[in-house]
Amino acid sequence: MPAPMLSVEPLVRLWKGIVAGERLDERTLADMARSAADILEAQASSESITLSQAPKVEDYPFVHTLNVAVLSADLAKAIGWDRARQEEVAAAALLMDVGKLLLPQEILTKSGRLSDLEFEAIREHPADGARLLLAARAPDLAVAVAYEHHMRHDGGGYPDPGRASLDWKPAMASALCQIADCFDALRMHSPYHTGKDGVRVASVMRVETGRRFDPVLLDIFLDRISPKIAATRASLAALAAAAG
Repeated sequence: MPAPMLSVEPLVRLWKGIVAGERLDERTLADMARSAADILEAQASSESITLSQAPKVEDYPFVHTLNVAVLSADLAKAIGWDRARQEEVAAAALLMDVGKLLLPQEILTKSGRLSDLEFEAIREHPADGARLLLAARAPDLAVAVAYEHHMRHDGGGYPDPGRASLDWKPAMASALCQIADCFDALRMHSPYHTGKDGVRVASVMRVETGRRFDPVLLDIFLDRISPKIAATRASLAALAAAAG
């Protein structure tokens, strides 16, 4: 059986169609979610995990999203969710950053630190994404994850819908995707920073356990990925070099 594949092009088409007001292409999304759920399973006997780096700055949001879908599905599997739910989480992860397409390209590709105003614009993407996905008739879980994936375990983060007074608790899928999102963002080379090796990423994330991240989910994620982190560092270095 050939190894499952994910590529940027169908994801770009999905996002652009949603932004253009088209109804979600459910078949393409389902095919991509299925592949995402397959990838780490296909690498189960390997001593490393192979995630991607973006060869071009403009590809970063899309390549990062593919990695997050893979990692989110794997974490869903680790907590005992069945195959259908793993694919639902992967699908939500594939769509959760679609709101970023409404941002100016100069913010998405800016090298270096964002200004306060630019960061405020970035903070709009969860609400923008949820709005776009509602209009596209995306699955309810995808809408929730888009809106909630920057909400912290301790009640902080964004957007802030006054959830302290509403006793708002993000969906567990949002917490899964948040952990995967942060892991890949820290280890991946981006317009904003040079990626860290896996050991350093794990160390940075553990500092935020119980604050930014659900402590139980974070422990499961890092315990699952830790045996492969050292080998992953070499794999990612090779990918970065190949990307130029």
